[in-house]
Amino acid sequence: MAAGVSGLGGGRRFFSGFLAGAVMGAAGAGLAARRLLRSHDEDSASRTRKPA
Repeated sequence: MAAGVSGLGGGRRFFSGFLAGAVMGAAGAGLAARRLLRSHDEDSASRTRKPA
C-alpha cells in the first residue's frame, strides 16, 4: 500500500512540475508575442510618420 501512495506522490510531483513548466512556457511565449507585435506596430507607425 505504501508503495502505491509513494508512486502516486511522485506522479503528482511530476504532473505539477510539468504544469508549472507549461505555464511558464505559455507566459514566455505571450510576452514574446506582445514584444514582437509592439515592435511591429512601432515600426509601421514610424513608416507612416516619415514622408516617403
